[in-house]
Amino acid sequence: MRPNIETHDLETKLKKVYGFLKDGDKVKMVMQFRGREMAYRDAGLEKFKGILEGICEYGATLESPAKMMGNRIITILAPDKKEIDKRIKEEEKASKSESK
Repeated sequence: MRPNIETHDLETKLKKVYGFLKDGDKVKMVMQFRGREMAYRDAGLEKFKGILEGICEYGATLESPAKMMGNRIITILAPDKKEIDKRIKEEEKASKSESK
């Protein structure tokens, strides 16, 4: 992803991340900076950390902290089995109550 990603594009990418975590897969997240974006790395890093906080609330653990490597910020997320199983059960209950 890029630091000035649109909200809809970000939501689409996050849905894929949640799907991978539900399946028990690890996720490598990368934010790449190009050209003038390199001048605003701090703002991009803050945005990236905000995105990571949301994903960690969902049920992921940071396997490696966010690191700046050249023109990219990289981190690896692993699923937290207990938290994700709890969330899946909540979603199933919600879908059953909606169908009644």
